[in-house]
Amino acid sequence: MNSRNIIFLLAISILSLIGCSQKNTEARYSITGTIQNSGNQKLILQELMLEGGANVTLDTITLKEDGKFSFSFLAKKEGLYRLAIENELENGFEILVINDEKNIQVNADPNDYASFVIKGSKASETLNQFLKTFRIKEEAFFATVEKLQALQKSNGDAATINQLQKEQLTKINDINKFVEKTLTENEHPIVLLSVLGLSRRYMESSSVLAYARAAAEKTKAPFLVTFVNTLTNQIQANAKPMACLLYT
Repeated sequence: MNSRNIIFLLAISILSLIGCSQKNTEARYSITGTIQNSGNQKLILQELMLEGGANVTLDTITLKEDGKFSFSFLAKKEGLYRLAIENELENGFEILVINDEKNIQVNADPNDYASFVIKGSKASETLNQFLKTFRIKEEAFFATVEKLQALQKSNGDAATINQLQKEQLTKINDINKFVEKTLTENEHPIVLLSVLGLSRRYMESSSVLAYARAAAEKTKAPFLVTFVNTLTNQIQANAKPMACLLYT
């Protein structure tokens, strides 16, 4: 075989490799299950943009009488997806799903957040278990805040007000310790990004940034690097912190 033929075959091989690398690598995923007490309502599937931008609605279906549903979609990589009932968008009912597996099952009741169950996706299970616990802790904090505000408004007992203020701080510390533990023990980048987003409600920005840098270094995920850069710029520009302000 002469050198011209060898060069030709080499060129063909390189082009073939490039062609393979540029092929559509999309895979099909399915999310199925049941949304109880929601028959005949519209269920929306959205993709949440990990590096910012508007959510993308992928599909909308009408739930069957028994609440059963089935979504199928294509994706090139793991992402964060949101299931929400159309008329409940403003009321906070949503289920977050990470497509780390091809077939994911979801069973939920909008009237009972604690009953949400996700199967077939370890990352989704981890994220939603975190969200359940975070919600419980946050509701306990808000209950203390309401008691404190009511007493302050009515010029209540000073000792009781002082005790509630201490309780308020204790509950915020409890939330932050839970968040810190989750950030330390988990390695899935989308789970980490979601937890970091919520951490800004109660944690100092400098602490959030430290955990974000560690997560970005650990996972090398581009969207975590973006999170670090954005937060760094906000801190440097003396942007107002998004951490929750204590009621006093």
